[in-house]
Amino acid sequence: MLGNNPLFDNANDLVYRPTPKVDIKCPYCGKCYYSEDYSMSTAMYTPTIIKDGKVVSEDGNIHTTQCTCLECGNKFKIVRHRGETKIERGN
Repeated sequence: MLGNNPLFDNANDLVYRPTPKVDIKCPYCGKCYYSEDYSMSTAMYTPTIIKDGKVVSEDGNIHTTQCTCLECGNKFKIVRHRGETKIERGN
């Protein structure tokens, strides 16, 4: 067992899974060159449901990231909720 986690027998069970690439572009100029200024999310508890070793439950929280385009200087938001990603103009 690795630490107090019964899911891992040893360090060889730990696998790096990179975050999938998401093609986020500025809604003003269309460039993919921006800074993520800050993020926030709601704090709703959603239990994790696992079936046959895979997580099947969805995170019910709304994750919002405020961004600034480094090409044109405009601000926009990336909003993620239940597997969908939306881009919103404005502050």
